[in-house]
Amino acid sequence: MDNLIERLERISAEFIEFHDRPDVESVGIEFDLLGEIIAALRAQRWISVEDELPKDRALVYSPLGDEAMKYRILPPGFAHLATDATHWMPLPTPPETE
Repeated sequence: MDNLIERLERISAEFIEFHDRPDVESVGIEFDLLGEIIAALRAQRWISVEDELPKDRALVYSPLGDEAMKYRILPPGFAHLATDATHWMPLPTPPETE
């Protein structure tokens, strides 16, 4: 996943550089959509607790212990609740309801 994100970021940077050249007419693509795709992919990757801790509730992975407790949704500052946690990821945006 990280490799895909890096490739998309490189494509994005190359597009900006290409698009800013004076000899290139406007390219008709949804450039903002590429940024949204990159953000969505970043939100769907596991983050090491050594690199960063969540600011909001998160899905937390703990490789040790009972199988039912490997994946848990915990509040920010969960370190005291899951001392064996190694990774986390942000929760997805809830669906819109009418």
